[in-house]
Amino acid sequence: MKKILFFIFIIFNFYHFISAEINVVASVDKNVVSLNEQITLQITISGTTTNLPQPKIPQLSEFQVYSSGRSQNISIINGQVNSSITFSYVLVPQKIGEFEIPPITVEYQGKTYQTQPIKIKVEKQTSTQQIPTEKNVYKGTKRDLFIETFVDKKKAYVNEQITLTFRFYTKVNLLSQPQYSPPSTTGFLTEDLPPQRNYYTIIDSERYYVTEIKTALFPTTAGKFTIGEATVRCMIEDFDIDDFFSDSFFKRFFSTGKEVVLKSQPIEITVLPLPQPQPQFFYGSVGKYTITTYIEKTKISQNETVFLNIKISGIGNIKSISFPKSTIENILGKNFLVYDPISSLEIKKENYKVIGNKIFKIPITPLVAGKIVIPEIKFIYFNPETAQYETTISKPITLEVLPAEKSNLNIEKNLSKKEYQKIELEDIRYIFETFKAKRIYSKNLLILIQFIPLFSWLSIITYRTYRKNLLKDIKKYRATRAYKKAFEEIKKINFKDKNKFWEKIYEIITEYLADKMNLTKEAICIEEINKFYKNKISSQTYNELIYFWEEINFYRFAPSKVENLNIKEYLNKVISLLKKLEDETKKI
Repeated sequence: MKKILFFIFIIFNFYHFISAEINVVASVDKNVVSLNEQITLQITISGTTTNLPQPKIPQLSEFQVYSSGRSQNISIINGQVNSSITFSYVLVPQKIGEFEIPPITVEYQGKTYQTQPIKIKVEKQTSTQQIPTEKNVYKGTKRDLFIETFVDKKKAYVNEQITLTFRFYTKVNLLSQPQYSPPSTTGFLTEDLPPQRNYYTIIDSERYYVTEIKTALFPTTAGKFTIGEATVRCMIEDFDIDDFFSDSFFKRFFSTGKEVVLKSQPIEITVLPLPQPQPQFFYGSVGKYTITTYIEKTKISQNETVFLNIKISGIGNIKSISFPKSTIENILGKNFLVYDPISSLEIKKENYKVIGNKIFKIPITPLVAGKIVIPEIKFIYFNPETAQYETTISKPITLEVLPAEKSNLNIEKNLSKKEYQKIELEDIRYIFETFKAKRIYSKNLLILIQFIPLFSWLSIITYRTYRKNLLKDIKKYRATRAYKKAFEEIKKINFKDKNKFWEKIYEIITEYLADKMNLTKEAICIEEINKFYKNKISSQTYNELIYFWEEINFYRFAPSKVENLNIKEYLNKVISLLKKLEDETKKI
């Protein structure tokens, strides 16, 4: 029996040793890019500890590297702590060729972990969709539909918001939903600015229906950049009402229409560098911000850990705000032990401006007793309106720290002599010199119960190995979780808000297809769907997918065309389609 108990003890200690290990994964959003097009590199470090290390980024001479922030998640389930940190970087290639991002290393508890190398191909120009020939382009005598793009400013500082507006004007009936291809935004970080607006306007005494989409652009480097052409493809009737008695009027009943390809003009943007010299402790934040600090309680005992909360609020690229641990250590000095901060993000988009706040929760432990003052904390940012570096300052916080021994004495003083005597008597027990032990291991059920920890440990190890192998293959990981992710998003849909229904359905279907095809959400189009699904699934399912795609896209631009829609019934059709795709794509 002693051997069995010792074996179980060894298993639990061995499991604890294994669970302390971490996992490191690196991925990029694209492996083939054009020169000066940006790449997003994400490094995810996960493990059963909150003290996760930082990655060591190797020298990448072929790229310009910019940090775009990090996010951290912590969960505690049945006492087991699991956490992960994702570090994001923007890479801009400097020359054409095939390059390799070498393994990214992480050191933890004397061990070195590393990611797989990533290959990047930089081309002169990425492949574009084939433009229809001139004979397929609609040539009307009137300006029946057109598009335009414009920005609120053509000169901005690095990391300053530029608002890009796209408008689609039409006064004719469309035979199919428009296919919108957003402009290329090389050199910018993008952020959608909902909601999409739909309204009517009068131009030259003509009434047009307008669809308006806005996007926030944040330039990553100084220089001159071009926002590319936005493209809209749609089918309209090949019919001229001015020529009512011509043959073309009667041909309209047998015509499938003409394809219209609309293109906007490129826009040149000049990005100014931030003024030099930059002040100390400036980390690239551009906009208008305020800082506040607060703590859960101001009376604590020595060596007790509390959270110092630093909240930065304002207008600008909230995601890029950083507050390094080293800066906090310099501010607090030797009176505190500082741990790695945990950040949380809240973004709102009001009046088409990116606003919100980022909170850094820093665990700190006072090392000395007495009254300790957490000094004012400064946050430096660049204000593009004044073209000046500005500083926002928080208020100091006073902590009353009790000595560790004093806090124990206070508890003892509250106990009466009778309570002390009761505690002492309860701790004294007579030790029997001889006793007859009962055999409790004679039953088979109890013997089986002893092996439950072993089976649990083996199950956990098997699951962890499966997860580790799955995360190595990002393509398989995305495809595996696509259906579950889409189904969870469908359950969150608000049935009362019909205005945003089509946009939400479009987003769910697009993300599902992107995960299945291992593409970005913006790359999903009819051509990619045909390439991936055609002749690989049943014709009935394929036709149903194309119909849904066209229907959803159409009603995104014209939601008023739908009346008395039964949302629950429509969602059941969407779920049924996703289930068919999931079942049939398992054979691909």
